[in-house]
Parts: sequence; C-alpha cells; structure tokens
Amino acid sequence: MGVLDVTRGRRSAILGIAIILVVGLCPGRTGAQEAGCDASDPFPSDLGQTLTEEYPQERFTAAVYDQRTGCLHAFQPDTRITTASVFKIEVLAGLLLRAENEGRTLTDWEMERAIPMISESANPPTSELFLSLGGADGFDAIHEAFGLVDTVIPSGTWGRTLTSADDQIRLVRQVLLDEYGPLGEDSVSVARDLMGSVVPSQTWGITAGVPERWTFELKNGFYPTDGVGWRINTVGVIRDIDGGAYAMAILSDGWSTEAEGIAAVEGVAGTLNGSLVPRSAPPGIPFVDVGRSDWFYEPVRWAYEGKVVYGTSSIMFSPLEAVTRGQTAAILTRSLDLPPGSADDGFTDTTDSFFAEDIATLAAAGITRGCNPPANDRFCPDRTLTRGEVAALLVRALDLEGGTGGNRFVDDDDSVFERDLEILADAALLVGCDPPGNTRSCPNSEVTRAEMVTFLERRPASRNLRFCCT
Repeated sequence: MGVLDVTRGRRSAILGIAIILVVGLCPGRTGAQEAGCDASDPFPSDLGQTLTEEYPQERFTAAVYDQRTGCLHAFQPDTRITTASVFKIEVLAGLLLRAENEGRTLTDWEMERAIPMISESANPPTSELFLSLGGADGFDAIHEAFGLVDTVIPSGTWGRTLTSADDQIRLVRQVLLDEYGPLGEDSVSVARDLMGSVVPSQTWGITAGVPERWTFELKNGFYPTDGVGWRINTVGVIRDIDGGAYAMAILSDGWSTEAEGIAAVEGVAGTLNGSLVPRSAPPGIPFVDVGRSDWFYEPVRWAYEGKVVYGTSSIMFSPLEAVTRGQTAAILTRSLDLPPGSADDGFTDTTDSFFAEDIATLAAAGITRGCNPPANDRFCPDRTLTRGEVAALLVRALDLEGGTGGNRFVDDDDSVFERDLEILADAALLVGCDPPGNTRSCPNSEVTRAEMVTFLERRPASRNLRFCCT
C-alpha cells in the first residue's frame, strides 16, 4: 500500500502526518522538468506507481512553478480535468482584461459579483459574469490572450471547461505573479486581494504543510458531475515571508465523496510543500518562519549558531509562540553554560519533563524558583512565562544590580516584577512593548520564543555566569 509522508496545517509547528492518497493515474509518466532547471523535482519518482496501486479509477495531474528557481515541474501533464470552480480564476482574469482594454477599473456591478465568486465560490454571479464576457465563444479570445493552449469549453458550460495543470500555472503566473501577460500591476493587485480573501473553509488544498506566517492566494474547485464523480481541484500561489513565491496546481476527478478527494489533494500538496518550503530558509538558519527582515532574525541566528535554542521542528522556529518555563530553563542553561545540577531539585512535577535536567541545573544555580509560592514544590514546566517573570529570571541569571531607580514604565506600578523590569531596562536588555513610545512594559503579557532569544542576545558579555544564589 503506497503511503506518502505529508506535513500539514497552518499551525505553530508543522505536524507530520501520513495520508494514504486516494488518486489513481497512469504510472508511465511522473515528473517533467523544464529544460535547464537544476532544482530538484518536488514530485517523488514513485508517485505515479503509488497512486495507481491505491486508486486506479481516479485521475490526477499537477504542476508547480517555482519563481525562486525559475523551474517548472509537471506530473501527468497530458491529463485533462474539468475545472469546476477553478475556472473562476479565468473569469476574473477576463473581467480585469476587459476593464483594462476599456481604460477603466472594475465597475460596481462587476465587483459585486467578483467578490462572492472568488471568496465564497458563489456560482450564480459567476454565470452572470461568464455571460457578460460572451459565454463560451467569448472565452475563446480570453484563452488566447492568456496563452491557455489546453483549455476549452466543449459543452458551453463553464464548470465543465477542460484544462491542464500547465495551463492553470500559466494563468496564475500572469494573474498573481505578474511575470508576463496582458494585465497591468493594478489588475494583478486586485486579483491578489480577491484570491487572498477566500473564506477559511475553502483554504484547503495547496496550503497543506505551509508555515503559519506564510501567505497565499488560491481558488479551489469542488463539484460532482455525472460520469467523473467529484472534481477536486486547487490552484494558486504560496508566498514566503521574504518575498519568494511558487505556484501550484493540482487537478483530480473520479472521487466518490468530496472529503475523500480533498484528503488526497492535500496529501499531494503536503508532499510538494515538504520539498518546496525548506528552500526558503534565510542565510544562517534552517527556519522558514523567520525572515531576513524580521526584527528577531539576528537574535534567532545567534541562538541557533550558538546552540542556545533549537526549532520546534527541523525547519520551524515558531518565533511568535509563547515560551514555556521548561523551554526557558533549557535556553538559559545553554546560554549561560551552567554546570549540571542535582536530580533532586525539590520539584514534584519535573520527573517526566523533557527539560528535567535543565530545570535542575537552573534550580541549583539559584536562578529559578517554584511556580506555587510559598511552597514552591512545583515548577510547572509547561506553563508559559510573562514578561515580568522572565525579567525576574534574567535579573537573577545575569546577577544584575539595582539600576537607576527610575519609573520609566506606566503600567507596572502594581506588579511584583516592577523592580526586575526596571533593572532589565536599565541594562538595555528590555525595551517597552508599545513602540515607538515604549512607555509600557506589559508585565503580564506572554513572552514569545523570539523575545526570549532577543533578551539573551542583548546581554552584556561580562554577564555570563551565576553559580550562587541569594
């Protein structure tokens, strides 16, 4: 039984799952790479055989264009599938082209129909726009304008338009990536806005396995037809946080249920994204959810290269995820190069924790105390930390003194961590949480992983170790 490993979901970490793909196709032709391309093919070499063995009655074709490398990759490129609602991308392209040719923007009448057509996949407004563009005859000219050599409407019904994955890639390269074609920048911007505003329930498909901070524009097709079952299609563009992008089109039919087809399409998308996403890691780190323009890029690189902190997966750092007490113990232990502590740290809830040794080390150094005063016999390793709590930890860890005694923050007068926050600010390790004024310290706000490594990266070189406690 053929199983593909898939990374899936738009969550704080990519979750590895195995999805049995329920698509069948001819095993003869697998990936086809554009001449001169030296990037690895994201389509597994055994994909055709795997899918044929699993589901010999269903059909599947796909293509990927990676703008970062200029490479086009195709799977079963000779297969033609009816569009269902992905045809709405071409309807939008036709509207925008007509408006440009007439020297105007979209009218209110056009926009009132284009919005639900794309964002909700509404069919009645699509039919109205289709007829306004001349129906099947009118779309012959639109196919030609966008170079869609494999796309035809043999029945006159827009949802049964035959197309190829290659044609869908050609279309989004013009409509969303603005690489070439008849549309101007303003029209491309409108298309991006509309296809980036699809309702959440319809954002499945090419997004499977895409990191949380990345963005996308897409249109899916999902509709049953006599003779071919459910058509499940997904077409669009994935954008990384540093501006790189790639287009993906996955077309399939023959499904007995919508859910079965979506699971299969997402399985393929997850496999492709598992190959394509890591190529966007910025210099110095393997993390695709940290961009070169992020304020925390340098601290994260410093922490990674110094082995102070690791990712939540091999390619994810999860910078905006709240840091836990256990994670903080590990980060401080590595950052301060502390000697190992005793296994008997006095806490009753750390034995089974992944961070048990780090917690014991931190406790032995007098840097950490329990989470349940006055007993303090529990550490709460999975609980997140506030900015006030982290300030207290860092003041003890770095053995920082009393500072200037000022009152620079207006929101911590009632906090038990006011003194620690002021000391940390005086040491230039902490700034306010409300730039550019920075008059608030937000003592009760959770600290993110990015903030934690930033605090430590800023520490004075002379404040490295603390082996005794007070």
